[in-house]
Amino acid sequence: MTPERMFRRREQQARVLADLLDHLGIAPGDQVLDVGCGPGYASLLAAERTGPGGCVWAVDVWTEALAYLRDRCAERGIGWVRTVAGDAASFQFTPPAPRIDRVLVVDMLHHAADPEGIVRHLAGMLPAGARGVVCDYAPVAEKRFGPDPAMRIPEARMQAWLVAAGFAIVAAWRPPDEHYAFLIEREGR
Repeated sequence: MTPERMFRRREQQARVLADLLDHLGIAPGDQVLDVGCGPGYASLLAAERTGPGGCVWAVDVWTEALAYLRDRCAERGIGWVRTVAGDAASFQFTPPAPRIDRVLVVDMLHHAADPEGIVRHLAGMLPAGARGVVCDYAPVAEKRFGPDPAMRIPEARMQAWLVAAGFAIVAAWRPPDEHYAFLIEREGR
C-alpha cells in the first residue's frame, strides 16, 4: 500500500480519530507523540490542536510514509510536526528529549512483532502525568475493514499490558466502527 492510499483510508476514519483526539484533550502548546503514525493523518489533526506553540513527534519505521507526512505539512504550512524514523519498541529522541504531554497509539499494535514491548517502551520514556490514547480493532466486532480478526488484540490483554507497564486506565470506550480505546495516564515513578 502506498502512503497516499493509507492516508486516504485514514481520512475515511476521520470521525474515529476526532473522537480519540477529543478524549485525549490536546491543548495548544502540548507536546504530542504519534507512535506508528504511518503517513500522518492523525499527526496533522493533532498539530491543528497543538498549534505552532506545540509540537507533534511522528514516529514510524516507514520512511516513505514520513516523507509523505513532511510533504503534507509543507503544503499546509505546518512547521511543528517532527518526524522520527524508528521502531516503536526502541526509538529514542536525539537529546535533549522533549517532555511529552500526550501520546497517540492508534491501529498499529496489531501489526507489531512485540506490541507489549512497545507499551513498556512508552511507559519507560513518558513522564508521570502524561496521557495517551491507545486504540485498536476489537476482535469481536463484525469485520468491515481493518485487519483479520485473528490479528486483533483482545481488549482485556491490552488493558493488562497497559496496567502492568505503569499506566492507569482513565477511561475505556468504543469509538465508532470496529475499535476499542483506552485513555491512559502514566502513573508517578
